[in-house]
Amino acid sequence: PFIYAPEFNKENLKNIIPHSDYYKMFSEVRNSTDYMVFYHSRHVWRVEKESFQYKGTDYLIRAFAKFVKEVNPKAKIVMFEYGEDAGASREMAEELGIANNVVWVPKMSRKEIMLGLSISDVSVAEIGHPWVTYGAIVEAKAMSVPLIMNRNDEELAKIYEEPYPVYQAASEEDVFNGLVYYYKHPEEAKKDGEACRKWFDKYVVEEPLNIYIEKINNG
Repeated sequence: PFIYAPEFNKENLKNIIPHSDYYKMFSEVRNSTDYMVFYHSRHVWRVEKESFQYKGTDYLIRAFAKFVKEVNPKAKIVMFEYGEDAGASREMAEELGIANNVVWVPKMSRKEIMLGLSISDVSVAEIGHPWVTYGAIVEAKAMSVPLIMNRNDEELAKIYEEPYPVYQAASEEDVFNGLVYYYKHPEEAKKDGEACRKWFDKYVVEEPLNIYIEKINNG
C-alpha cells in the first residue's frame, strides 16, 4: 500500500480517468442519485452463518431495500459480480423490488475500483463476522470514504494504538441505521472519511514504511 499510496488519493487518481474503462459508468451512477453506496466484497451468504466465509451480504441487500422504500427511493448501490452467491443476490434484489437501484459491475482492477469509491458516499464492507482490516476496507480508507462494517475492536486494540472510525454493523438493522446515519449526516460522513484516510496514511503507509527503512539502514 505504501507504494501506491501517493497515486491512490482522490486528487491524483484523476490522472487515470482518461484511461479508465469504467469511470463513465460510475459517473452515470453518481449523477443519477444523491446517495451512492459501494459494496465490493464477495457475495457469500448462502452458507452457515458460523462459517468464516459468511459475508452478511444478505443483511446489506435487505437493509438497502428498506432504506430505498422508507428513506430514499433514488439511492443506488454498486455491487460487483463477485462471489458464489452474486446470482442469488441479484435475485433477492429483484424479489425485494430494488433491481433498478442496484448497479451490477464486473470484477475489475484496483485502480478502477478506486475510481468508483472516490465518488461514492459510503462503502459497506463485511457484516457477517468482525474483522480488523482487509483489502476492501483499506481501499475505502484510501479514498476517504466512510465505512459501515463489522469491526473487531478487541483484536484491533492489540495491533493499533487507535481505531479507525466506522459505523459498527453486525445485523440488518445495524446496516440500515448506518445507511440512514450517513445519509442524514453528510458532515459526519465527510469527517469519518477524512479520519479514515489519516489512519490509512499513518498505519498502512508511514509506520510500515518506517520499519522497512529502519531494517535497510541497520543492514
